Amino acid sequence: MSEPDFYANATLGFRQWRLRWKAEGNEPPLLEGLVKHGLYQPFCYRWNLEGPNRAECMRLKLHPDSFSEAHGDVPKIGCSCGFYAHGRRDSSNSETNVHVVGGVVAGWGALELHERGFKCAVAKILALFAPDTRKVHADYAGVAPRKWAALEAVCADAAVPLLPPDALRHEEDLRRYAYERDLVLLEDQLVNLGHASGDL
Repeated sequence: MSEPDFYANATLGFRQWRLRWKAEGNEPPLLEGLVKHGLYQPFCYRWNLEGPNRAECMRLKLHPDSFSEAHGDVPKIGCSCGFYAHGRRDSSNSETNVHVVGGVVAGWGALELHERGFKCAVAKILALFAPDTRKVHADYAGVAPRKWAALEAVCADAAVPLLPPDALRHEEDLRRYAYERDLVLLEDQLVNLGHASGDL
C-alpha cells in the first residue's frame, strides 16, 4: 500500500480556524488558518475537511533568499512552518464562536513536539466542536445561527462529526476518544489492505 491518507497512531491535538462565510450566495463556509509573512503579504491556507492537509513553508515560498541552504522537510527546526495544534483542550484554543471554529486534528509525518502541543507536516480534521449557544453575544444573534447552520451542513457533507461544545475537556474522555478512534481507523486500514492485496 502506498503512503496512507491517515493512520491510527497519529498525534491528536486541538486548534481553531477562522470561519469565513458570506450570507449571500451559495458559498459554503471555509476554514482558514491565517499566517502572515510580512505586513503586505498575507496568506490564508484553506483547510480541506475531507482529506489530509499537507503543510508547506510559506516563508520559503515568499522569501526564498532568507534561507542559506535547502529547506528540506516541513516543519523545519528553527522555522515557523507546519500545522500547529495544542495538546490539551481549553476555551482559548478550541472553542467555536461566530468568528472561529474549534476542533480536533490528527497530525503525522514530520512532527515536532513542544511544551504545549506540536507542529506537523500532515494534518487531518477529525471533528469540530459545535458552538455553545448560551454564549452568543446579542450582536451576533442574526448572523451566528446562519453561519452555524451552514457549517453543520458542510460537516454532514464531509462526514466530519460536530461534537458537543463541552466534549473532550477531561483527560479520560480524550483517552477514550483516541482509543475508539484508533480502533476504527485500524479496522479501516486492514480492510483497505485486504482489498489492495486481493484477499477479500
